[in-house]
Amino acid sequence: MKRSIRFWKVTLAAVICLVGLVGLSPPAASGAAKTGAASVATQNRLIANVHSFMCLTVLGNLTANGSKVYQADCNNSPGQIWVYIATEVWGRWNLYNPHSGKCLDTTWNRARAQMTIYECGNLPSLNENQLFYIVNDDEVQNIHPNWALNKCMGVSGGSLTPHAPVVFANCDGSPGQEWFWIDAR
Repeated sequence: MKRSIRFWKVTLAAVICLVGLVGLSPPAASGAAKTGAASVATQNRLIANVHSFMCLTVLGNLTANGSKVYQADCNNSPGQIWVYIATEVWGRWNLYNPHSGKCLDTTWNRARAQMTIYECGNLPSLNENQLFYIVNDDEVQNIHPNWALNKCMGVSGGSLTPHAPVVFANCDGSPGQEWFWIDAR
């Protein structure tokens, strides 16, 4: 029963995001909330939070090293486009923002530190701070920094407001730490 409710919640969130992005009803929700990181190695994606239905965003579409990452209304802005890139390290991925040419980064390596973007160098990046382990549970993903698999990327305090920081903290199973992706248009 719990999985069924979660499925419909995530599917509804994907449809809401798609309707907001396209401006009309999507032809079908199929593929809107895919999981399985192997299937997302090269395509542009929006990464949306299950709890807030907002997208992982480099605020202001900034491109400088250290630019902070927040949640914001999904609008397909350049700061919301991400590409999952497989690395040589088994099960580890880079989350690359093509607009900035930077990777999602956990440079500060401390609990509740805000996620940033930082130069990747050659892709795929093997920088420990830019490797993420992505765990799929049916329709949602938990995104863990490579260096601390007991930490999860999530919206600070499970906030439902735009511009709340995206941080990594102890995994607690809350919806604020669950993500799904949808195709960018």
